[in-house]
Amino acid sequence: MVGRRIAEDNVWTQQDISNKRRRKISKIKKKEPLISSHASSKFWADIVSDDILLEIFFRLPDGRTALQSALVCKHWYSLIYNSQFIDRFICHHNDHHHHQQQHHSLLFQRVSCARRNMYMCYFDSKLGRLVSGKNNFFGERPLSGNVKTLPSGMFVEAVFNDLLLVTDKKYKIYICNPLRRQWMQLPDPPLGGGFGFRARTGYGLVCRANSCNTEVGCSINVEYRYRVVLISSTVMDDPTVEIFCSETGKWRTLDVSFPNQETESFGFHPVVCNGILYWLDGKRSFYGISAFDPFNDEDDGGKRCRYVELPIDVPEDGLLVDKTCFGACLGRVRFAHLRKINTGYFELRVWELSCDDDGIAAWDLVHHVRIERENTKKMVPLAFHPSNGDAIFMSCDDIQFCQYEFKTYKYKELGEWPDQMEIRKWRVSVSSLVHPPWPKSIPTLSSTSDECIA
Repeated sequence: MVGRRIAEDNVWTQQDISNKRRRKISKIKKKEPLISSHASSKFWADIVSDDILLEIFFRLPDGRTALQSALVCKHWYSLIYNSQFIDRFICHHNDHHHHQQQHHSLLFQRVSCARRNMYMCYFDSKLGRLVSGKNNFFGERPLSGNVKTLPSGMFVEAVFNDLLLVTDKKYKIYICNPLRRQWMQLPDPPLGGGFGFRARTGYGLVCRANSCNTEVGCSINVEYRYRVVLISSTVMDDPTVEIFCSETGKWRTLDVSFPNQETESFGFHPVVCNGILYWLDGKRSFYGISAFDPFNDEDDGGKRCRYVELPIDVPEDGLLVDKTCFGACLGRVRFAHLRKINTGYFELRVWELSCDDDGIAAWDLVHHVRIERENTKKMVPLAFHPSNGDAIFMSCDDIQFCQYEFKTYKYKELGEWPDQMEIRKWRVSVSSLVHPPWPKSIPTLSSTSDECIA
């Protein structure tokens, strides 16, 4: 009994000592002066001048990092969110990083019937691998407190650089920038569509700079205008074109005759080059390309919309969705065709579209290779590299995502497809995003004029 009491006394004594130590430590912490944010700001203002801060900000790796730095304090915000700083930031990155490949992403989406289930993964050139999950791409949290995240169930219909044109399950149309965590809903088009008797068969998004800077050029950064193109049709009627104008904030309907009535944007998104939208005509097999200029307000339909034949070297039975690739590379439209010879051997040809001064289009064969990959039964060309004309992204046996180099004839494995994707091109949508030095913000809609400015 005595031993037990002594032990219990020792326990209580140790607890008392620990409690006294905690009280002493808490008193010491209360006496220590805290470094306030005001003192920190005063230190930067006294020690580091604005000129030095700007030189540091110019050398940040990308615009996303600069936008995050602007949230540190109001003074940094005023320095970074300045039109002169943005122009110099873009000019600095264009001069010092022109030899590097531009940051880009590939977004893959699979949607089930009636959009009940949607799966997403994407490839980021900086990460160099596939990333699964929509929240990783669209972002669960906004970059600043003034913007919201995207509603659930979004599907990407068209892209322009880092801007996305998306629709929700009710076919409401939005413009968003995932890097800036910004999104804006557009008014409903007059003819509606999306479900019922009128179906939407084509989407497009084109931006144009309001002015050109001698140093920055005509790069689209802060001030720009855009057009959203919507093509809808019925079983009985010809396709109808509706254009949304950012200057007026309104839709207008155009009477445009397309050479082919089966313009389909699900398998291949429209390609934008020099302000022109290019659609592949067809669904699971293709017949040609429709080119449309949304900024051309002339009544002459031939100047606004024209038709481009596919390369004559492609056999008609080879124009299936899982054998072709349509996209842009270094500002030029490209078309690829893959033909299987036997197990492990494939033939790949790539053409590039060129136009002469009279507007006559012609296809130039830029690559013709025989691809060898052991034990490979199926290969699908997915997308062109936006800044490397000697590379193309492929899918091998619906398992591996790879980048193929034409000059070295080598593969670079970039990851395996998630089980939910079931990578078949007539069920998976591919969007190619090119991230400019400065992420574009979404301009607010205005209604100052009833007419769009071309």
